[in-house]
Amino acid sequence: MLTANNNGYTILELLMTMVVAVILLGVAVPGLQGFIKNNRMLGQTNVLMIIIKSARSEAVTQRTNLSVCRTSDNINCTGTGNNYIAFTDTGVANKVDGTDSIIKQIMVDIDQLTFSYDGGSSIRFNSRGSVGTKSTITICDDRGDDYRRGITISPIGRSKTAEGGELASCS
Repeated sequence: MLTANNNGYTILELLMTMVVAVILLGVAVPGLQGFIKNNRMLGQTNVLMIIIKSARSEAVTQRTNLSVCRTSDNINCTGTGNNYIAFTDTGVANKVDGTDSIIKQIMVDIDQLTFSYDGGSSIRFNSRGSVGTKSTITICDDRGDDYRRGITISPIGRSKTAEGGELASCS
């Protein structure tokens, strides 16, 4: 008796498998993009939080003024560029000059995200770790206000992550 060995798949079975795979990818990919964007914003928020908390701690430890600002040249607090620096600010305010030293420096992802700060050009901690007025850093991406994240800094210098209504608009 002859038996036929079927070792392959029919074209119909292959096409059905491809259709199921395309449907699953169509559902999964948009969710994955949102997941990646959320994690990118969370990561940048955490990096900024680290530099702010480090600056406050160093200001108290060294008993000196310490500033955190966004800079393009690592010298002047310009509010632009892709670097944030924390530095002892004992000479000219908001500028790294001969008497100052950079404590910490980080790069931020300005290609995908926008950063805004409502407290001027820098966050300036005094020797007690306070800043004087409440301020916020807002981080936005292309999804707008519903997904914004940020950091609020209280007048006594404590910082915490924030979402939604506490933050500036992403416009």
